[in-house]
Amino acid sequence: MITKTNRFAKLSSLFAGFVLAIAGCSGPPQPAVGDATGKVTMGGNPFGEGRVVFKDLATSIEAVADLKPDGTFQVITPEGGLRVGKCDVAVQPLPPAAIDPIESAKGVTSPPVISKIPQVYREFATSGFKVTVVEGTNNFDFEMKR
Repeated sequence: MITKTNRFAKLSSLFAGFVLAIAGCSGPPQPAVGDATGKVTMGGNPFGEGRVVFKDLATSIEAVADLKPDGTFQVITPEGGLRVGKCDVAVQPLPPAAIDPIESAKGVTSPPVISKIPQVYREFATSGFKVTVVEGTNNFDFEMKR
């Protein structure tokens, strides 16, 4: 026997499933992005040590690209590229390697990070590197001075 309560419960479940299906299909709009590649040099020579970090000024979201030995980089993000807009940029050393938990318990620590990257370029506020990302292809070259 179907009661009004059972009928209401079945209709409510059906409606909820329909709403979830539609919401899952459309999802929130994806932000506009641009591909970002480039090269870091120091004194005119390729600099292939460390990483380039882009900080979106609108969202404070950071995106990181490791430098290849020839100084080039390519930013890869879950969105497919950097969000369109203005970014501050820094060139930073790679973080220290992780220590095995057993070694850490014994008091072993990571060796200090030694890098040829001048301190001024490691911070967004002092690097002087600022870019504007547009949709499509972006090529950003950064020259560090000693």
